[in-house]
Amino acid sequence: GSMPISRKSIFITNTIGGSVLLILSQLVTLLVSLLAGTLVGGTVFVGMLWDIFVYQSIAYIFVFTISNLAMSLSGNILTQIVTTLLITFLIPSGVAYFDIWNSGNSYRIADEYGMLYSTVTNTRNYTAPSAVFGCAINGMSYEYNNTSIAKMVVLSLIYIVIGYIMFNKKIMESAGESFQNKYEHLVVKGLTLIPFAMILVPLVEEREGEAILFIIAIIAVYYLIYDLIT
Repeated sequence: GSMPISRKSIFITNTIGGSVLLILSQLVTLLVSLLAGTLVGGTVFVGMLWDIFVYQSIAYIFVFTISNLAMSLSGNILTQIVTTLLITFLIPSGVAYFDIWNSGNSYRIADEYGMLYSTVTNTRNYTAPSAVFGCAINGMSYEYNNTSIAKMVVLSLIYIVIGYIMFNKKIMESAGESFQNKYEHLVVKGLTLIPFAMILVPLVEEREGEAILFIIAIIAVYYLIYDLIT
């Protein structure tokens, strides 16, 4: 009979296969862009298109490795989505939230009379998903840099290693359950409450009584529903 496929082989094959497919999809986009530019007779900036290809490939692989890690940690599709979102956005959103309340992250530009005419906020070198999400909220233009690329490469490698270790330790009999044990379930559940806390804190500071009660009610309902849907 045929030999069973080891977990090591499954994880490595899935990681490599998924990454290759993502690179190929970006390569097709690159070739189509070059062809379209040539056919319409426009100026084709090959260097810029190549930079976009590299950056987008790394960004997509980065998100894929996060999803892979979430799959190794969780037991069903819903908790995998929740875990993927937490790994992707929790820390960057926390940093951004802190920056909002920390005037040290911005500096002011005054004219020769000392009158303030501009306030500039220091830019964080976020990973691609967080940068896109942040730009969508604040309306700023989306730019990428080498620091962001380096972060995604390093984090992708770290997530692959952790995902590999967790996948090998994963109890397959728990498939379909939210997590392998109740402690992991409670930790993730607690982390999902952080965004609600971020909304609640400024309301408490402004003493918005009705809004505070409304958010608390939403949290209570969510806290009960979370267990049912996961």
